[in-house]
Amino acid sequence: MKKRLIGGAIIAAILIPVLYFGGPVFYTAIGLLGAVAFKELVDVRKDSDIPALMKIVGLIAMLMLTFVNVGGYNFIFGLSYQTLSLVIT
Repeated sequence: MKKRLIGGAIIAAILIPVLYFGGPVFYTAIGLLGAVAFKELVDVRKDSDIPALMKIVGLIAMLMLTFVNVGGYNFIFGLSYQTLSLVIT
């Protein structure tokens, strides 16, 4: 429990300035946080053997969906997040 409180305090100390500055700093922090969350989600089960290529594709898909609204509705080549999610799934 003590470890979690210390971890929460560290995360809060990092995220408060990120929220204050906003913009590209915020988007970068959200991307990094999403990447760490994705890694934790993939590593939940140690006995499952997920190929490295699938992990990379999943990480790229997560980052694309995270950054879809940066600067507008379309992310890249005119694709929306709905189109990307349909292609990925």
